Amino acid sequence: EFSVEPEIPEGAFTTTATLREFIDAHNASLPALLSADDIKALLEEYNATLPSQMPLGASVDETYASYEQLPEEFQRIENGTKHTATAMKACIKEYNATLPAPVKTSGSRDALLEQLAIINPDLVAQEAQKSSPLKVSGTKADLIQAVKSVNPAAVFADELLDAWRENTEGKVLVTRQQLSTALNIQKALLEHPTAGKLLTHPSRAVEVSYFG
Repeated sequence: EFSVEPEIPEGAFTTTATLREFIDAHNASLPALLSADDIKALLEEYNATLPSQMPLGASVDETYASYEQLPEEFQRIENGTKHTATAMKACIKEYNATLPAPVKTSGSRDALLEQLAIINPDLVAQEAQKSSPLKVSGTKADLIQAVKSVNPAAVFADELLDAWRENTEGKVLVTRQQLSTALNIQKALLEHPTAGKLLTHPSRAVEVSYFG
């Protein structure tokens, strides 16, 4: 008995190229994710709106200039008391500690998203709802699994052929190419003026069984 290679239905995925073509089309249909550069720009834009830290100054005069710009409640040195650099810097540091800290603008995309969540949790929540693009790299088996994740009904030639090879039940496997060759041989012999008569002769049952 023979088991003939199954026909691959139209639309089945046959090659790595067809898998990648589907994945590329799927990814192109998805709403774009914020890139690391996009997120970094949003973080930098936020940081630019924050009040600047008051500089401590490299000299007593610079420190005094900063101290003079502090809100009154942070100018804690009493009038008539010597304004030492140490005392003024302590006041400046106290003021700076009340200012909102800038968010970090370096790191991986995930790290930047964490920073964005601090200042714009709604946007990050929207981003989390977006589907991630499928990977277009990896082995053929990896690509098949990627396609299955979004198209469970997809048919794959590799799986059909593997199932055919594994479920032989003792039958002889015949590929489509072998079947085509055999049918061409049969046709040629049956159409041969001499051989054809012999192969269809009622007294030659054995030959007829092979080629009929």
